[in-house]
Amino acid sequence: MDDTNVCTYILPRRSMIRGLVLASDHSDIPIQPPTTSGTPSSRGIFLWIVLVVLSITQVAMATPTVTIEGGVDTAGRMYTWIVSHDYTSPIVSLQFPQDRANGLTAPPGWEGKLQQADDNLHQSGFVHFRCIDESRAIRSDRPATFKLNLVWRGASRGVGDVIVRFADGTQTTALASIPIKEPASDRNVSLIGLGSFFAIFLIVQAIRKRRQRLA
Repeated sequence: MDDTNVCTYILPRRSMIRGLVLASDHSDIPIQPPTTSGTPSSRGIFLWIVLVVLSITQVAMATPTVTIEGGVDTAGRMYTWIVSHDYTSPIVSLQFPQDRANGLTAPPGWEGKLQQADDNLHQSGFVHFRCIDESRAIRSDRPATFKLNLVWRGASRGVGDVIVRFADGTQTTALASIPIKEPASDRNVSLIGLGSFFAIFLIVQAIRKRRQRLA
């Protein structure tokens, strides 16, 4: 085999590998196994499998997993959340849905802001925790604890999405036990029950007064 034939044999393989590397950087572009003269080569198929596996691994590693443990205490007056994750960048912001909260406790280096629900503006309530000290951001090896105080009688208990933001700009959501707004149907049932009790009380009082007059 002369030098010309060697060059013409190697160059297509180099361009083929370069094309595979470029394609691996764009997950939305399907990666096709390379072929030689219309038939897949064994080395090309091997490289294609390796690149596909690497692409899947990179996507899995780039998706953070956030865990929020805890919930309300037995008295129904305070929520406590412990936040942890497995991502390379630290957490710098958390936003929890809430209803009927009147106070919060943030870890050192963090601050919190309460926003109450506004039915007229169709706005839901939430509590936003923000990191104000970079050294106190939530890293993968250092969980943090957040607390939320509720007004007397608390709120309905439910599960909701917490918006989580990382220092590198990545944003995701995580499920947590949260205080939610009482459904309208439940409020109506409570009002009907209270009204019925009051009506029965008035009837009993009227009967007693009538018996006293007859006696």
